[in-house]
Amino acid sequence: MKRLILSGVCILFVSFLFGQKNPAISKLIEEGIVYHDNGNYKAAIEKYDEALKIDSLHFYALSEKALSLVFLRSYEDAIKICELII
Repeated sequence: MKRLILSGVCILFVSFLFGQKNPAISKLIEEGIVYHDNGNYKAAIEKYDEALKIDSLHFYALSEKALSLVFLRSYEDAIKICELII
């Protein structure tokens, strides 16, 4: 539970730090976060992928997708995204 709360705090910090320029992307990411928080990681990833169709290198969408992939235990895919972010 502590890890989940810490993840949420980190996500909020990142969102404030980087801000979102495109409201459509922000909305899709927020919807993805709701799915993720409810344990529906595949639906969350679908929302992040929709956001990434608009901006394929959107840092926040990529980081959220990587987090959902970790929760699905798709570590190799998460690593690839993290490498792309770096």
